[in-house]
Parts: sequence; structure tokens; C-alpha cells
Amino acid sequence: MQIKSLVAALAFASTLGTSVWAQSQSDCSNTTTTSRSFSLRAHRAAYKRVAGADEASDVENHTPLRIPSGSRLRNITVGAKGEQLVTYWSNASRALDSVVDQAVIMLHGRDRDGDTYWTIANKAAKLANANGIAGASNNTLIVAPQFFSKTQNSGQYATNQIAFSDNAWIYGGKASFPSKTNVTAFSAITSLVTMLSNKKQFPKLKRVILVGHGGGGQFISRYSVLSPDIPSSAQVSIRYVIGDPSSNLYFTGDRPLRTSFNAVNYTKSACPIYDTYRYGFTNITESVPTATLSPRGYFTRFAKRDVVFVVGNNDTLPNGDQSGMAILTGGEIRRDRNYMYWRYINLLAGVPNTNKNLDSAGYPGSFSSTMPTWGGSTGGVLKAQLTIIDGAKHDADLAYQSDLGVAAIFTPGLIKRGGPVLPATR
Repeated sequence: MQIKSLVAALAFASTLGTSVWAQSQSDCSNTTTTSRSFSLRAHRAAYKRVAGADEASDVENHTPLRIPSGSRLRNITVGAKGEQLVTYWSNASRALDSVVDQAVIMLHGRDRDGDTYWTIANKAAKLANANGIAGASNNTLIVAPQFFSKTQNSGQYATNQIAFSDNAWIYGGKASFPSKTNVTAFSAITSLVTMLSNKKQFPKLKRVILVGHGGGGQFISRYSVLSPDIPSSAQVSIRYVIGDPSSNLYFTGDRPLRTSFNAVNYTKSACPIYDTYRYGFTNITESVPTATLSPRGYFTRFAKRDVVFVVGNNDTLPNGDQSGMAILTGGEIRRDRNYMYWRYINLLAGVPNTNKNLDSAGYPGSFSSTMPTWGGSTGGVLKAQLTIIDGAKHDADLAYQSDLGVAAIFTPGLIKRGGPVLPATR
């Protein structure tokens, strides 16, 4: 098929998203096709146009910004040309810049409802204080960035406030507004973290906790790998809390063995873009220009970071990202994909007895015996933790109002594993 035919097919598929062509080329199913000669770029363009993934499409949220009680809007300068990120910001006297000692940055999901996620994080902070959770503080600042859609939120953002095409912010992509901006979602959050780490402005702040769920969880999952280190002179610790993402970032071309999960018609050989960023490191600099380390270099750094994965053991509906690239990471449901990723990063780090321990606990998935181990770089140690919220479906409230979810945000050091891996019959 020639490029003109591809363009025509894209146009057709964009109006008929369930077409066989769209399924076989964009979502990487194993439908018979003669397209093996297509370039990777053509496949990637096709994916962006017709994928049914929740991250790839705008979700309507036309309503004016609602400011929850206890919050205010605060614009943060995040670009060299004066570009600004809109945030929901705690409005209490105990959250003044001069007195806050920790900050929770809560990322919204694909609905771009920063107000809702500010409220969820604020409830979690209140629960932490009321229940005497370790790490709780009355001087906790809650910040919820608002990533606008250029189209769906048209008229709601000012001429210097950043907005994105589709939901490109989920994987740290570049803002499409203002025109010719170089600000990305990742660089915007880095600017926010850098501001909070400035002792002249926030003299008592010692911790920043970045939290997300769903689409926000996907952002934090990738940001926990790709974000720059905060200078040690800032004396600020960073925690990344990753809740129920549809996919995570793989450091190698390895994926769970197809014999370990059900995914009819999906194979790596039929999906030449399966390892393209945001699922793997192929062509990552097109979306994240600052990604200059090798995958092993990034993993070595990631293995030392304070990361907590939060998984609801009842997050089992086959929705969210249903592209082939995501399905190849562990099937149709988020819970199993995240369990298999947990196995993957432990194996990659060379953590002793990973398969034995996870198999005996009932975790799904398996990987090839030829998968590399980078234990020589990590010392066989992975600092990341996993906590399992029993009975929780795909719901940020359920995740972060639970005792384990609150602890995942606020408690320094070790977090309880929770569980069980699979929910009891209810």
C-alpha cells in the first residue's frame, strides 16, 4: 500500500474507528494485513489518529472552572516566554508559602477535572491528620495542576496559559498553546517542583509528593522515570505515587509472555509500534526531547527513587487504553497489567527470588528466561513499593480515602503491601 492509500485509510478510519484497518494497523491486532513495509512513523501516525485509547482522545469538560472550598486558583510561570500553568492551591493560613512543610501535587485524569482531584487529595490530608497517619502534617499544601485541552476547553484559558492537543499531557507531551511554546507537561511539573524546592520562597518545605490515578497515574509513572533529580542542596525529598494506570513505561522490548494472559489476536510481531513511547523507549525524544539517558541509565536511577504503586485488586473492567500496545503489557485489565509490570521491574532490578515470591502470592504473568537483568547497576535492589487496595475498583476516591492509600501518600519509609492480590468472592 502506498502512502496516499494510507492517508485515505486514515481519513476513513477516523470516522469509522471500529474498522478492520483501524484495528489491525492502529491498535496492533493480529488481523491479516499486507502492511509490513510501512514505516514505523506511518504506523505511529496511524495510532495517534484512530486509537481508541482514553489517553489519545479529548474528553469533554466544557464547564467553567469550579473552585472547591478551601482552594484558590494560582498561576505558576513554567516557560521562558511567560507561559503559565493553572493550579488549584490550598487557601488556608496554615498552607502559606512561609509555613508549609510538605506539598502534595495531585494530577487529574483524562477528564481534566483538577478541582475534583484537589478535593480528593485534600480529603486524604484531612484523613491522615485525623487518624494520626505517620507523615501527616497540618501544614500540608495541596496543589492540583489543570491541564487544559486546546479544543474542549477553548475560551477557558488565557493567552499565556498552556493547553494541549488531545490528552498529550498524559505522557509528558508538548503543549500546543500558546503558539510555538516549548513547554511540555513534564517541564511544567518540573518548574512547579523547582519552585516548591526554593527555600527562599518555601523555607520550611521538606517533602513533595506527586500523586496520580488513571490518566494521572500514567503521567506519574513516566515522570517518576524521566524527571530530573532535585539538587541535594534543596533538602527536599520526592515521592511518586502511581495509582491504577492503564500502562507503564517498559525499559526493554520484553513483555509478559503471551501464554500468561488472554489477549486474542494481539502479538508483538503484528505490532511494530508496541515499544514506541509512551509504552517503551523507541523514539522517546520525539515526545520527551530531554530524554538523553539510556534506558538502563534511567532504570538505575528509577530503582533508587521513592515510588509507590497503588493497585485496586478489583480494577478489572476491560476499559481505558485498549490499544494493542497496552494489551501486550498484560491483557485487557489494568490490575493485571500493573501486577505484571511489578514483576517486570523486580526482575529487571535483579531482586532475588522475584518469580518464586510473586508466584507463591498469586501474582499473574511471566517473562522469558532470556530477559536481561540489570542487577549489576542496581545492586539487586528496587526501592519502589506496591500497595494493594482490597475491593477497590478504578476509583481515585476508593484508592486514596483508604488507610493504605492515605499511607501511600504520606507515610515515609515502608508501606504495607495490603491485598490480597485477587479480591475475595463478594
